[in-house]
Amino acid sequence: MRRIIHGGLMVLAASVSLAAQADIYLTSANAWIVNPNNGSNAGGAWEFENIPNGVSAEMKINNTPRGTTFLLQPGNNLFTFQIWANVTNDHAIGLWFGDNANHFPGPNGAMPHLVVYRDTQNQLAFPAQGVFVNTWGGFSPDGPYHGETSFTIGGMTATVTEYSLNGLSGVGTFTIRVGDVPAPGALALLTGAGLLARGRRRA
Repeated sequence: MRRIIHGGLMVLAASVSLAAQADIYLTSANAWIVNPNNGSNAGGAWEFENIPNGVSAEMKINNTPRGTTFLLQPGNNLFTFQIWANVTNDHAIGLWFGDNANHFPGPNGAMPHLVVYRDTQNQLAFPAQGVFVNTWGGFSPDGPYHGETSFTIGGMTATVTEYSLNGLSGVGTFTIRVGDVPAPGALALLTGAGLLARGRRRA
């Protein structure tokens, strides 16, 4: 922490520090027919997954075999995926993350860390808390979504900024944005310093 003289006033300024960073991987994904009104599982006749030896139809990500995981880099990470052709555009995708390259271990019925879909206005959306969505594993039960729009591991946070699917070709894309999470202590110090300076100006 250091002292800065500004406009005749001395304020305390804390340098921004970042929480300890860890690797973050995309470790599993699935796709399923969605109700575009709220993001719930529409209960279609099929679902797709990239689980190793999975019983559902294959979801191939970046043209790699089932079970492939992906180290995410800071910034935007663009992925393409392939499912069956001639399906409806109304599919959601569920994503799971981890701090190592192992595929997400389950268990069957595990809630996705993030779910995204396109709503009735074709806008990117996340289901609200409590909406029942598809879960991990073939023939797994639906479960109530937690409502999160980002996922954090070891000082890194991931969110989805783009998702689309062409049902005619079965080809889709999604973008995961990864960024640092400021350390809570640094944010508190900066907030306090800002309030102090603002209070001094009003005096």
